[in-house]
Amino acid sequence: MRILHLSDFHLRGDGGLSFRVVDTLECLRVVAEHLKTLVQKPDALVITGDLADSGDAHAYSLLHEALAPLSLPVYAVPGNHDRRDRMRELLGNWCPADASVAPYLCYAVEDGPVRLVMLDTMQPGSHSGHCPEAVAGWLERTLAARPGVPTLLFMHHPPFVTGMGAMDEPFENVGRLADILSRSPWVRLCCGHMHR
Repeated sequence: MRILHLSDFHLRGDGGLSFRVVDTLECLRVVAEHLKTLVQKPDALVITGDLADSGDAHAYSLLHEALAPLSLPVYAVPGNHDRRDRMRELLGNWCPADASVAPYLCYAVEDGPVRLVMLDTMQPGSHSGHCPEAVAGWLERTLAARPGVPTLLFMHHPPFVTGMGAMDEPFENVGRLADILSRSPWVRLCCGHMHR
C-alpha cells in the first residue's frame, strides 16, 4: 500500500503569501501537477493539518479543486490553523469523523492492508498539541479493537521534542498518549506541524 503523507499547506484564500514569504497556492499547484505525472499512484493521500492558513473557507475550496482531480482517496485531520466546522462543511468526505468523539475529527480508515487512524490534536486558539481525555479514550478503544493490525497514526502535532526550538511546545496529556502507544507496538506515528 502506497500512502502519500503531506502537511501544512497553509493556503490563503485571499491569494496572499503565507508568513509574508511563501506562495502556498503556487506550491500546491506544483504538487498537484507532479502527482498527475506519477507512474505509480498512491493508494491514498493523507494531509496532517494546517490545510488553510487561517481556516479560510475559500482556501479549503482551492485545496479541494487542486486535489480532487487526482481521483485519490484523501484523508485529513486539522492543525492549529484550521477550523473543524469548515473542514466538515467543505471537505466532509476527506474527514469522515467518528461521531462518538465529536467535535474532534478522529476516525479510522479500515479498507486497506494498513489501517489509517486519524487523530485530531487541535484546540482552537492554541498553537501546541492536545490530547484531551475524550480523544485519548477514543484512540485507546480504536487501537484495542484491532490489536496487531499494522497501523499508521496520523496527527498534526508531534508529541515529542524535535529539537526545532520555538516549535517544541508542551503537548497536553502526552503521558496518556505515550501509555496508549507503548501498549500498541504495531502502530507507527506520522506528524506534521514542523515544516520539515
